[in-house]
Amino acid sequence: MADGIVESPSFPPLRVGAIGTGLAMERLHWPALRRLPGHVHVVAFAEPDNRAAARFEEMSGLRSTDRYLNYHDLLARKDLDAVVVLLPIDMLFDAAKAALESGLHVFCEKPPGGDLLAASDFLSLEVAHPGSVLFVAENFFYRDDLRLAREAIDAGRLGRIHSVAWRTTGQYIPREGTFSSTPWRHRPTYRGGTHLDGGIHMMAALRLLIGDPTRVHGLIQHANSQMGGPSTLLLHLTFANGAVGSYTAIHPEIPVPADDVGLRLFGDNATMVLTPAYLQERRGFTIYPTNSPGEETRASRTSGGILDGGYVNEWIDFANAVRTPSKPVGTVAQSVMNMVPILRGLDSAESNGVAFDLHPDSPLTPSAVSVPLWRPSLSPDITAGLDVDISRRRVDI
Repeated sequence: MADGIVESPSFPPLRVGAIGTGLAMERLHWPALRRLPGHVHVVAFAEPDNRAAARFEEMSGLRSTDRYLNYHDLLARKDLDAVVVLLPIDMLFDAAKAALESGLHVFCEKPPGGDLLAASDFLSLEVAHPGSVLFVAENFFYRDDLRLAREAIDAGRLGRIHSVAWRTTGQYIPREGTFSSTPWRHRPTYRGGTHLDGGIHMMAALRLLIGDPTRVHGLIQHANSQMGGPSTLLLHLTFANGAVGSYTAIHPEIPVPADDVGLRLFGDNATMVLTPAYLQERRGFTIYPTNSPGEETRASRTSGGILDGGYVNEWIDFANAVRTPSKPVGTVAQSVMNMVPILRGLDSAESNGVAFDLHPDSPLTPSAVSVPLWRPSLSPDITAGLDVDISRRRVDI
């Protein structure tokens, strides 16, 4: 492996067209894609914004002749295997549908719709195109620290997990050059504002590590005049494995000091603490066994000088799903299951805090181990073939 390039598979790289080349491409996906020339080759893009198009041309080396103002013109190309759809939430479905109807595979940003009715349309879209892969991005399923944490849980390091606690906080205002600067996030047309757009990742992490929530009680608060949706979402959750816990996200417009509360999983044999978000330059977790020193595990990988958040792994999974019979972890159903606790929590909050069952009429069935643990190969080592830097050290409580 040279210059961070991931070893090429036996099949030819996917020829991909990009629909949207704004911040999601620039900050999240391109640093990963530039390391995967043997897996994915972006050959053209659709971007109506001149500044975003110019930045992407400079990053990717594509020419202005490879640019389309309208993604329907891009879909007419004959040299594409797939598209990546990086658009505002309320535009994802139409672009994914048009691409599938053009016979292409689709890598689509999350979430699949702004409410559960829209999510059901995405599920139907997948059923209507069984010959194509409709992949919904969820990088938390592929983060190396979370996958290693899941492996430790599966090995019984914590014993029975009985309780969960997670609090995330941070000022949320429009900032130039960040995701909060996008106008569609200021007055969102999807439910929950940042709690759906960003909180879906936290639900993915909980489901990967613990299993599905089955019941939720929600509370909300509005204390942010600059960004749409509730500023605070509090969820009390019951999980399929019997665990109970709380998830709280507080995002006001006032400055907020750094919060030291990462995800905590309390087991009969040990407690696991994930590194808090503001310390993600050393992403990892610590296990504190009963009556012995803890062990901290750090797992890091960089893409283009940026700490990778699972994007390299999810693109590898998508490419493998297209080229081989393997089923990807990032399915529409998995992303919908990530949405459900948040949206039903909002239902609860808007119904005077009445607790809600999460899947009373859904074809999606919750389970204690609902998210497969993604592995890059048939090797028992979940980091086989990848340049993950893993370090461990003993710590005291």
